[in-house]
Amino acid sequence: MKIYLDLWLSSIFGYNVFKVTPPTIAVADLSAITTHVREYDRAFYYVKLVVDRITVLNQFVSIGFRVVDVNITFEREPTKVESPYIIVRQALPQDGAEVLAIAETCFVYSRFHLDPLISNDVANKIKREWVANYLCGERGEKIFVAKLDSKVVGFNAVLKINDSARMIDLIGVDKNYQGRGVGRALVESFVTDSYDEYAYLRVGTQIANTPSINLYERCGFKVVGASYVLHAHIKDGKVIQ
Repeated sequence: MKIYLDLWLSSIFGYNVFKVTPPTIAVADLSAITTHVREYDRAFYYVKLVVDRITVLNQFVSIGFRVVDVNITFEREPTKVESPYIIVRQALPQDGAEVLAIAETCFVYSRFHLDPLISNDVANKIKREWVANYLCGERGEKIFVAKLDSKVVGFNAVLKINDSARMIDLIGVDKNYQGRGVGRALVESFVTDSYDEYAYLRVGTQIANTPSINLYERCGFKVVGASYVLHAHIKDGKVIQ
């Protein structure tokens, strides 16, 4: 188990944010975390644990971490899929403002939005800056956009995992266009774009996000794993309960 400073999230929160790598043993020694916490007046920690690590989960809970999300991972093989009625293409520089506006307003179920100790303003900023890094080429492989009514109504930020796999890193649809097939067009375009180049595709979503779960299952993705996501917020060297 290690504790890493997340510089990018720290810049958004305005104080130190730390990623904790999950311990590999059945019963963990978390004293390093409890010692680490006392060094900071204000900090935020997060860790992801596969759902069968119940003993370790309870250990983290005992020192003040709280489950904010259960993340579901899906996979499928790429094939050619047709979505003829919605235009999906790679993002152009002039799409930036519309894409960022969607990213800043369309999310409800992310682990940051589900955490009551994180304001919606901060949660929305995280998603906006996440996509901004794609648009400027600092993160990911590609970003695709969907267009309807001559405007950008959704995006799909794609990340290459390795030479044989890629994933949907972040996908969003304008609130005014949800339920009109935009998300499905973005996913199916991603599946087709990956054909003949990748062996498998991956995507993750929150168990609370029923619409996304239904979408990925309709698009042929199957559940392959699940993880608890835990947060701990520190103020004056103590965990906020």
